[in-house]
Amino acid sequence: MSLSPHRLYEPRFWVFWKPLLGWMALVLAVSVFLSSTHRALAQDKPEATKDDEKELPQPETIDLVSEDGLQIKATYYPGTKGEESIPVILLHGFKGSRMDFPEEQGLGHFLQEKLGCAVIVPDLRGHGDSTLIKISAKRQEDLKNKKLQPAQLEKMATQDLLVLRNYLWKKNNEKKLNIDKLTVIGVDEGASLALRYVAYDAGGYEDGQARVGPLKLGRFVKAVVLISPLTNVPALKIALLMRNLPEVRHDLPLMIALGNKSKDRVAEAERLNSLFLKLRPPADDNKPESHTIWYFSKIETPLQGAKLLAEPSLKVPEKIASFMSTWLVKNFDAKDWSWAERKRPYE
Repeated sequence: MSLSPHRLYEPRFWVFWKPLLGWMALVLAVSVFLSSTHRALAQDKPEATKDDEKELPQPETIDLVSEDGLQIKATYYPGTKGEESIPVILLHGFKGSRMDFPEEQGLGHFLQEKLGCAVIVPDLRGHGDSTLIKISAKRQEDLKNKKLQPAQLEKMATQDLLVLRNYLWKKNNEKKLNIDKLTVIGVDEGASLALRYVAYDAGGYEDGQARVGPLKLGRFVKAVVLISPLTNVPALKIALLMRNLPEVRHDLPLMIALGNKSKDRVAEAERLNSLFLKLRPPADDNKPESHTIWYFSKIETPLQGAKLLAEPSLKVPEKIASFMSTWLVKNFDAKDWSWAERKRPYE
């Protein structure tokens, strides 16, 4: 009987732990390798910039006063590009208020986030929180729930919008925006007011001339957007104004957008589109820059106005942003609209 070589005795616990320690060593080695690889990749990856981490400035509620004492409430979304920020005046319809454009997901917030715009959204005269006229220390008039007469509509188009211009003028001189790239957006009847304001701007506001020597006093508006336009407001006389202002009818980029399920809205949009087409030189398909009218008339929806803007699937805010970017950023002429401090003749 032969005896096999004697084997050293291994304790039972070592028989169990020996393979486990081997696996632990392998896992540790792999972890070290992955960690070093991650550090190497991190060195190649650009660090997040401060701009990436910067949050959007919060909207501000501002108080303005018209010449006749109207207390105007407005929401202001500060621009994010300093003196390159495009200013926007956003005007609601005659049955709405600035609350038609919610601060968190409305058009003002969208344009601030998408293009860095500085957007001012007022409650129009007699609407929302802009109803009180302080005539004197003891006398005031409340326009709430009152039908606005032609004289009040005229003040809305001149006095009130002039106050908005003055606010943007001030922000321009603080290098918070470039007023020479002003865009006006009108919704419903606000479209009529937008066109009236464009005419007022082209004429040089209260100075009656757009330029005095080297000083530029008007023609700051470089684009206008009309959403579901309702412009048959007799007190504002839009058609007459358009015919009498060649710098508006020939050159100003115009966007019109509406839902196509309303015969009245479609008829009004067609009328406006035809009016501008007749007053402008024919567009050349080989020259995209000659197509100064963007007409979105085939949006399949009964929604109009603020509701049209608020429906995500229709992407109307994206269309507005594309229109503004084309004419105010990528446009060759945009280089001539550089920021400048603005002064009036008497300053």
